[in-house]
Amino acid sequence: MEDVSWRTALRARKAWVDAGARWFAPEARPADWDLVAQLQHVRSRRDPNVG
Repeated sequence: MEDVSWRTALRARKAWVDAGARWFAPEARPADWDLVAQLQHVRSRRDPNVG
């Protein structure tokens, strides 16, 4: 398994959003899922309490 840094995760998220935030399995997406609301709950900076 590959270790992913927080910077790598941020770049991957940005690329995903920039490409339209499409789900790999659209049938798994909840009907009430909201991209903007979801992103508001995701920290955009590294948590200082995590290694």
